[in-house]
Amino acid sequence: MNKTFELINILETEDEVVLYRSDIAYGDRISRYFTREGIGILTLRELSVNNLDSLSVCAKHFVIKNSEVYLYESELDKFILLQYGHEDILKVVQDNHQVNIEILNSYHGQVDMLEDCIYERDVPRHFMDTWFDLKQKLLKVERYFNRYVLVLKDYMKDQSSKGTIDIAEGDSLIEKASVSLGQSSGLVSRLDTMHNYYSSVKNDKLNKNIYFLTLISGIFLPLNLIVGFFGMNTENLFFKDQPQGTLFVVYILGTVIFTLTIGFRLTHFIDKSILRRSLGKYKLYQAVSKKVEKIEKVFKV
Repeated sequence: MNKTFELINILETEDEVVLYRSDIAYGDRISRYFTREGIGILTLRELSVNNLDSLSVCAKHFVIKNSEVYLYESELDKFILLQYGHEDILKVVQDNHQVNIEILNSYHGQVDMLEDCIYERDVPRHFMDTWFDLKQKLLKVERYFNRYVLVLKDYMKDQSSKGTIDIAEGDSLIEKASVSLGQSSGLVSRLDTMHNYYSSVKNDKLNKNIYFLTLISGIFLPLNLIVGFFGMNTENLFFKDQPQGTLFVVYILGTVIFTLTIGFRLTHFIDKSILRRSLGKYKLYQAVSKKVEKIEKVFKV
């Protein structure tokens, strides 16, 4: 059975006990490594996913004094002397790496599924909720790895200079953590790309709808004006005394519809295929064409 120690047994004074307890409590929030008066404090945070697929982080605290390494057990509120010292810390780092790989793989699968849906134009209604949830978790994972890699580098550099750990093994663990950091950053980047693509698709649909409504309004606005004009109850109205007055109004409406839907395109085609070839050299035609092109640009904008 591992030996347990109170913090006062490891340190020398009550003041140091109070100071290091505050350091350990603060270390619950971030991974970190620092030394003070020959005693080192190492806090390593670990990722975990519960049954509700909720990402959480817990911390392990190590106190390093001379060649001895102590692990804090929160349930006992005591420190356990690790039998193999720094080798046990490296084993914890290695175990963390295996868990982190599994968590990253699960997020890879979720991002792949969401990416397939959006690029196949089969976007689910809950896309933004799913995207936001994934983005929030992956940003948390990215911040975790970013800090984790920095702490490992500080710890490995300090202990390798003292000859307590193998440099090659330490570098290997740092490289693995750096790869995980790169993967988490890559997933965040893919989510940003998906959001940009989703936004462009939505904007494209919105622009098409606006164009369609504008086109419909452009066709029916003059028709409403004509119908409203001939629907006025005033004297001396056009075609009032004409037996074929209603038919004349129908002809006018048909002409307007034809002009707005087909007439302009037909005129444009005739201009390109016939008029430009026969009249293109005349200044009057060139001046009129430039004016028409300016008007077309204004309406296109």
